[in-house]
Amino acid sequence: MLIVGVGGSMRPGSSTECALDIAVKAAALGAGAQAQVFGSETLCVLPHYGTQALNQTATRYIEAIRQADAIIIASPGYHGTLSGLVKNALDYIEETSRDARPYLSTVPVGLIATAGGWQAAVSTLGSLRSVVHALRGWPTPFGAAIRTAPGMFEHGRCRDEEVQNQLELVGRRVSGISLGDVGARSNICFAPSRRTVRGEGCGVIVSVRDGSLHIEEPDNFKAFSFRVPIGATLEDVDAVRFDGEHAGFRNATSRIGLLAARTKTGRTNSTR
Repeated sequence: MLIVGVGGSMRPGSSTECALDIAVKAAALGAGAQAQVFGSETLCVLPHYGTQALNQTATRYIEAIRQADAIIIASPGYHGTLSGLVKNALDYIEETSRDARPYLSTVPVGLIATAGGWQAAVSTLGSLRSVVHALRGWPTPFGAAIRTAPGMFEHGRCRDEEVQNQLELVGRRVSGISLGDVGARSNICFAPSRRTVRGEGCGVIVSVRDGSLHIEEPDNFKAFSFRVPIGATLEDVDAVRFDGEHAGFRNATSRIGLLAARTKTGRTNSTR
């Protein structure tokens, strides 16, 4: 499992970058995952997107986004919205538009906004949510809007324990959703596992995880989950039957329904 952090400012070790590090470490610790952070050093060497060929740093960054099971984004609030530096990094995700999993489809995304005042912090957090929605990602319900002050971060921690707890919560929620904790309770798959593949002929993503068969239609933000026999794997899935034509499943205005998933080890019942 890979947690990717993106954010910071022109200044290495900024409050935003420190906040990002705290959240990413909490996410990785909670999931026993690997973590990769793209902070100031990365953001400052990314050319304006679309102006030239991808450099080595941009290529490494995009590959990490492609492999990410969860992402945390942190931006300072500049004039009431996210910084141009962070926005430029997010624009590079356009490189994934033709991937099997385009943009941030089905990926849980934790958000952090920092600013010297509450108004800028809150409005920046809202702007980040809008951008992530446009990239088809799933912003976690809890996001951290942080009013920063000089000396707030020291030795990898925040001196304000309440803020420290908020940042760690952002990380834990991201890793929890990616591991399926929320999906298991709601019977909806928020993030695909590494075994996710395209369902042949029906334009959806199919995966078996946590004892359930997950059917997802990322382009229209629809997901269904069904229990499968104990021990079933993706290779056991033999056929999926919809209540209508496959084309109808891709139509956002159509009635969507998955009646049953048949596996080699038995028939399942819907738990939607």
